[in-house]
Amino acid sequence: PNEEDLLEEASRVKWNWKMDKNKIHRELAMDNLLVLKLSNQRVMVEGAFVIAEILSKNASLRYLFLDTNFIGRQGAQAIFASLDANKKSALTFLDLKWNDIDDQGVAHALMENKTLLNLNLAGNQIGDAGAARLVLVPNRTTGSQLEILDMSNNLLTSAACIDGFGPWLACNNTCKRLNLATNKIGDLGAAALADALVLNWSKVYDDSEGATPL
Repeated sequence: PNEEDLLEEASRVKWNWKMDKNKIHRELAMDNLLVLKLSNQRVMVEGAFVIAEILSKNASLRYLFLDTNFIGRQGAQAIFASLDANKKSALTFLDLKWNDIDDQGVAHALMENKTLLNLNLAGNQIGDAGAARLVLVPNRTTGSQLEILDMSNNLLTSAACIDGFGPWLACNNTCKRLNLATNKIGDLGAAALADALVLNWSKVYDDSEGATPL
């Protein structure tokens, strides 16, 4: 199925975490689901642990919507750890917006995962240190394949751009969209992002001409 068909399926199938928990567990265990939408279902930390355990073995799920579920730091850690542990994971889209996730919640995110392309962390409590750790460490170690990252409405300042997103974008060849709206990055942060994009463009241009990257 293409992306449009999968998203249409997500909007059509209505899951209720409390009522359908056993069925969801069974369907995921049997690799029968491609899309699971549990937005605003009060999954909480305990539910995140259950989902993480299943995700560590699942090889079919491609889209997971867990936004607005109060999973917090521990829930996020469990989800990311499960994705790193599962070398057969097919997950490309993960929505964790509005979940009270802080810096520690993303401290070890995507350390081993190479399938996730779209990550939504908007509306959380992630600061400069967490943001820098999220984008720089996986990129250096395993080559994160993220194409879309939404970090809007977090606790980011110019330091996140200078020490994190700037260096990441300067050497990144996969990111297509980065959303930092409703953060206090200021002029210094914006300048750091602009400089990084210019540097990256220069590298791409020089590579295309067969020259050594700047």
